[in-house]
Amino acid sequence: MGGAGESSGLSASVATSIDIAAGSVRGVAQTVVGHPLDTVKVRMQAKPNVYPSFSSTVLQTYREGRVGAFYKGASSPLAFSAVYSASLFFAYGQSKRALHIESEAEAELWRFVLAGGLTGSFAALVEGPMDLMKTQAQVGGKHALRCGHGIVRKHGLAGLRQGLGVTVTRNLLGSMLYFPTYEVVRRRLDGAGWAKEASVLCAGGMAGLAWWVGIFPLDAVKSRVQSVSNDHYLRSPAAAVKDVVTSLRTTPRLMWRGIVPCLLRSFPTNAASFFAFEHAHSLLSRSVHA
Repeated sequence: MGGAGESSGLSASVATSIDIAAGSVRGVAQTVVGHPLDTVKVRMQAKPNVYPSFSSTVLQTYREGRVGAFYKGASSPLAFSAVYSASLFFAYGQSKRALHIESEAEAELWRFVLAGGLTGSFAALVEGPMDLMKTQAQVGGKHALRCGHGIVRKHGLAGLRQGLGVTVTRNLLGSMLYFPTYEVVRRRLDGAGWAKEASVLCAGGMAGLAWWVGIFPLDAVKSRVQSVSNDHYLRSPAAAVKDVVTSLRTTPRLMWRGIVPCLLRSFPTNAASFFAFEHAHSLLSRSVHA
């Protein structure tokens, strides 16, 4: 990932800067492509009685505000997704360097798994508060930044930690699937003679599918925890999470509500976002070498 060969010869600080900048581009691409179906997924997870099926959720959302309704809460991801994605690829780059991954084509699989886990844990600390604002905006129909302002005004910065523990757990496990899948699939496709662009798109899409299939039940818990009343959560975070898990366990199918829009969204979103990252990384590396 990120053209190891292109980054060779660069100082650690320059290589890190390129990771951050390319990660930012990737974050914007991911939000633009994926947010509409993410809105459908979150609504189905958080309010199953109001949004009972994929088709009814799409229709109800469209009736609320046509295409714009699918971008409810998009100001938070679009404004901050670049920051989150930059932190993700900053952490992944640092993790690979710490684990001495010099070449993606030759490194052992366990190194990518460990690097993914370290990356997911770190990046979740950035993503958690943003996801909270986005989720409450998608469910409540308010502006995401307004949701965040309301939480901070009422509960202080501590209010933004709602659901953070579940987010860290989800991202830790998800990233241990996400990054190794991308690296292994791309290695195989490159070895089979695929064009670079095609292998990046396919490997990125497969990485997205691996992430969501692997951690979707945890994401269901996170969405519901972040959509409950802030007062209820902050009185007892453990009790709030337990209540959500108990309700989901009594009706197991709720664990997988929203999986259809999620998988429909996942392949093209991650294909586009990895393509954006690799292209930006390659351009920046070449400009530095020039």
